[in-house]
Amino acid sequence: MSNPEQMEFASRSMDMFADDPQLRLLVQPVGPQPAEESTIPDLCAAVSRDAGGMAKGDELIIQNLFENWLVARGWTLTAERGWVDVDARHPDGRRLLAEVKGPTSSPGLDVDTAYGQLLRRMGEVAPAKTRFGIVVPERSITAALRVPERVRELLAVDVFAVSSSGAVRQI
Repeated sequence: MSNPEQMEFASRSMDMFADDPQLRLLVQPVGPQPAEESTIPDLCAAVSRDAGGMAKGDELIIQNLFENWLVARGWTLTAERGWVDVDARHPDGRRLLAEVKGPTSSPGLDVDTAYGQLLRRMGEVAPAKTRFGIVVPERSITAALRVPERVRELLAVDVFAVSSSGAVRQI
């Protein structure tokens, strides 16, 4: 950890899951290297599942992998996130505000919700170097791309996919 804000965020993340030892293992401090050792299926296997196969930790796994990817590319995560899942700043002045969605049985509905969450608040922060992001598992990318590219560009929305191996790509 290179700065106090990242250390504080990691500490708060660990404390948030102190009562759930399985989830606590998934929330690792974000470091300079992307998480390549574990795949999403490996990490998800450590979490208790409900009857539908979903777990409350799946979205957190996607978020943690995405945050590691950002940090490895020079971004700093802010401790005060407010209404977004990820608030990151780059040394060149760029800011990224992103909503993360995990694996789900209704990817279209969840992605629509993520777009709605971003759209409702875009007026609150609109500096020229701010972009917004939708982060989804690779299998939900079709739903995320239903919003046409031209509209996404006008609204400064980028889409990121996290593969089952944990790799992140910007669409």
